[in-house]
Amino acid sequence: TGDLFDGAAKAKAPKKAKPYVAPPAGRDPFKITGRAAISVSGGRTSAYMLHRVLESNGGLPDDVQLMFANLSDALPQVRSGKLRGIAVTSPRRVEQAPDLPTIAESGLPGYDVGPWNGLVAPGKTPPEIIAKLSDTVQAIVKEPAFRQKMFDIGSNPIGDTSEQFRATIRNDLTRWARIVKDAGIKPE
Repeated sequence: TGDLFDGAAKAKAPKKAKPYVAPPAGRDPFKITGRAAISVSGGRTSAYMLHRVLESNGGLPDDVQLMFANLSDALPQVRSGKLRGIAVTSPRRVEQAPDLPTIAESGLPGYDVGPWNGLVAPGKTPPEIIAKLSDTVQAIVKEPAFRQKMFDIGSNPIGDTSEQFRATIRNDLTRWARIVKDAGIKPE
């Protein structure tokens, strides 16, 4: 669309901030993703937005105009007509909602913010146990019933090796540390 952020970008002062929602603490362990996701544009757009926590009952406050949510949380609401999907934050469109463009397609090239889940073990876990866990997870991820269940809830399992997942974690830590610093986000 090219004008995805036009409405938000018009909010040039905090007094005109637009409320947006992020999941409650406990659902989003970093409690930062929603605010930081707005900052990922690298200065190509700016918008003042108030952070509102999504109520545990899933109800949305009446004044919320924008919500960053995991696909698994938002998709049922979009399908029921309670929410209108605007774009996905991943670099590619998702199979579960192929008509939703990416934010990159909508005017912010390079925008890529996506959730991931993984299995981790204590740092001193013996390599042979890590290898066994990794092999087991990769086998489960390949099972059709598991893949279908994950797809149905808005997830696309990958099944990286432990080395690939370690690299993902390292890259994300570096990337998000820079984004948090550049956006001036402080601990609350």
